[in-house]
Formats: sequence, C-alpha cells, structure tokens
Amino acid sequence: MKLAVFDIDGTLADTCKIDAECFARAVADQFNITEINLEWSTYVNVTDSGILHSLYRENSGKLPTQPDIVRLKERFLHHLQNAFRADSTSFREIPGASIIIDRLTRHPNWSIAYATGSWHDSAIFKLQSARLPVHHISLSSSDDAIEREAIVNLAINRAREMCSTTHFERTVLIGDGLWDARTAISLVLPFIGVGQQDHFDYFENISVIPDFVDGDHFFHLLESASVPQRSTSHAHFA
Repeated sequence: MKLAVFDIDGTLADTCKIDAECFARAVADQFNITEINLEWSTYVNVTDSGILHSLYRENSGKLPTQPDIVRLKERFLHHLQNAFRADSTSFREIPGASIIIDRLTRHPNWSIAYATGSWHDSAIFKLQSARLPVHHISLSSSDDAIEREAIVNLAINRAREMCSTTHFERTVLIGDGLWDARTAISLVLPFIGVGQQDHFDYFENISVIPDFVDGDHFFHLLESASVPQRSTSHAHFA
C-alpha cells in the first residue's frame, strides 16, 4: 500500500485568498490586531496556530489563552461561512481535484490523507464547500500540532491505523506552498508541487503540476516524484 498526503488550501481547494481574508478579519475582531502580514511564507510555522501565536506574541508579548483560541476559531469559521454564502465560487476545487481523490479512494494500491495547516473545523468546511470528500479519509490539522512536519507525520500515522498497516511502501506529499516543499525535504518525502513552475524555483529536482486535470500524468508523478532539494542559488530563501 502507498500513501498520498494532500495539503488542502491551494492544493485541493482554491481557497487561499478567501482563507487569508477571513483569518485576518477574525484576528482583527477577536484581538484588535489589524497589522497582519498575509505573506504566510514569512512565518516560522505556516499553520493557523503558528501564525496566531506569532501575531499575538508580537502584539502582546505573550501567547493566547485556550479560550481565546476557541473563540477565534469560531469567529474564523463564521466568516468563512458568510463568505461562502456571499460567493460560493471562492471555495471551488482546484481543477480535477475531486476526480483525482475519487480515483485514489478506489485505487487498490493507494490510500490518501489530508495534512493541513488549517484548524480542523474550518478545514472540513472548506473541503465540503469545494465538494471534496471528508469521510473515511484521515485528517490532521493545526489543532493537532503547530509545526507542519508534526502535522504530516500525524496524518501518516493515522492513515496507517485506518489502513491497518505498519508501513507504506511509498509516501508522497502534495502541496502548493514553499513550506510544503520544505516539509518534504525535512521528512525526506517525495513531493509534487501544485501551481506554477516558477513558484518553486527555490528548489531543484522538483515535480510541479498546474492542477489535476491530467490525471494520468499525476499518477505517473506519484510513482516517479522524488525528494526535492534546495536550490543552491536560492538557498537563503528556501
């Protein structure tokens, strides 16, 4: 059995823009923090928990309390729900994503898992809004850990339990962010980038697709993609 581990925002669902807007609005509502850098790659931990901790510490010198975080999650989800009602096209799938997920769920040799930097409830809402499956697929989120590496490892472990196996013959990480590629390097996992090729210029030996429309090519990359390497000419960025 082999495993494909998918990020969600920007990878399976075209939700990066609306997600960032709703997150910033919720943080402003809850903590009155309005100066927010939406260039997520500048944060140490590109997860909802990691970004919140960074913003809160910068503005108050301490970390948010658990009740604060719970209220922020609720406010964030409220904004996402309102945004969906206003314009459901902001939550559409990346082209071909639902077909690929369906093919993988029916494949005899592949299983799938979701590993997202989003909090659990908002991740489920975005998947459902994009009409992507949520049942019988293991999911780990920013509720589970603050670091991407820990989230991916947990997704793999949960998939092992779900598949009743102790080992996957091959595990591939699929994501759209530079932080996803860095996570793959850190965990020594083959990686497929989703987006434009030049977005991943900080890396070498990397497989990139614009979307999932060419399903046969994606399945070829699942078997052939390798662990990316940091580009020597961009090492200080990647």
